[in-house]
Amino acid sequence: DETPVRLSRCVGHGFHLRCVERAFEFSQKCPKCSYCYLLRGPQPSGTMRVNRDIYTKCSGYSCPTLTITYNFRNGKQCYMHPHPGKSYTGTTRYAYLPENDEGRRVCKLLMRGFEHGLLFAVGTSVTTGQQNTTVWNGIHHKTSTSGGSSNWGYPDKGYFARVTNELASKGLFCEEFMEGEKKEHEKWKLKRQKSNEAKELAKEDLDPEDVPSLKLEPLKMHLRGRGLKTTGSKKVLIDRLIKALGKPTPGTKSEPKSAPVTPKSGKAEAGSAPDLTAINAQLAAAMKKGDRGKIKELMAKRKALLAT
Repeated sequence: DETPVRLSRCVGHGFHLRCVERAFEFSQKCPKCSYCYLLRGPQPSGTMRVNRDIYTKCSGYSCPTLTITYNFRNGKQCYMHPHPGKSYTGTTRYAYLPENDEGRRVCKLLMRGFEHGLLFAVGTSVTTGQQNTTVWNGIHHKTSTSGGSSNWGYPDKGYFARVTNELASKGLFCEEFMEGEKKEHEKWKLKRQKSNEAKELAKEDLDPEDVPSLKLEPLKMHLRGRGLKTTGSKKVLIDRLIKALGKPTPGTKSEPKSAPVTPKSGKAEAGSAPDLTAINAQLAAAMKKGDRGKIKELMAKRKALLAT
C-alpha cells in the first residue's frame, strides 16, 4: 500500500503505510527520528494480579513483597502468533518484587507492559522444549524470593537496572522519563516551527535601513533563516545581517578615496611613480586614522615629489 501516513508523535516526515508497517515488525522506533512507540505485542489473552505480602520477604530486603500472578488459559493462536489457527497451551507464572521505590516503579512498568501485550508470547519453552505454549517475551522476572541470580531469585544487585533496560527496549519507560521525553519532544517541535518561520521570513525583502529598528527575536529569526550565527550583542547581529544583505551599513560613510595624481608636466622621472604610489597609500591610511600630523607630513612629501 503506497498510502502516505504520518506517525502521531513525529513531525516533518511521513512514510508509505506498507513501509512503516514493515519497519515496526523489527523495531518500535520511528525509522527517521527514532522516537519509540508503544505498540501492541503478541501476548495471548490472560490476567495479571498483584498482591502485597507482609510475611514473605525477598532475600536482602526487609520490606513487604509484591507477588505478581500471571494466568493464561489454553486458546487458539491469532495472526500475531507463529501458527495462526493452531492451539496453544496456557500457563500460570509467579514473580516477586520488593515493595520499595524500585520495586513499585518496576511493577507499574510491568502492568503497563501487560496491558499492551508485551510480557508474554506464544512459542517454544526454553526450559521444557514444549512448542506452541505461553512463554516469557524477553522481560526477565524474579520467580523466586531467594537463591540469587543463578536461581532467578534475590539478592541480585543489578536486576532492577537490567529489567528497566529490557522494559525500555519494549517502549516502556518510567513516568519521570516520559515527562522528560514529552518536554524534549515539545521543545523539538517548537524549535522546528521557529526554524520554518525563520526560513519563510528570510524570503521576504528586507531594507537595511529597517534592520536597526528590529527587535532581538525577529533579528535572530532573520539571521537563522539565512543560516547565520545568532550569538553576540545586538549591534553585532545588526551588522551581521546588514552584511548578509550585501549593502553598506546605514549611516556609515564610505572611505574617502584619494584623487588621482597627475604630474604637472607631461614628463615625470622614472623613479617618481613608485614613490608617489607609496605616499598615496600612506596618505589614505593616515586619513582613515585621522592622524593630522602624519597627513601634513605626507602632503608635503607628495607636493615636493610632484614639483620635481
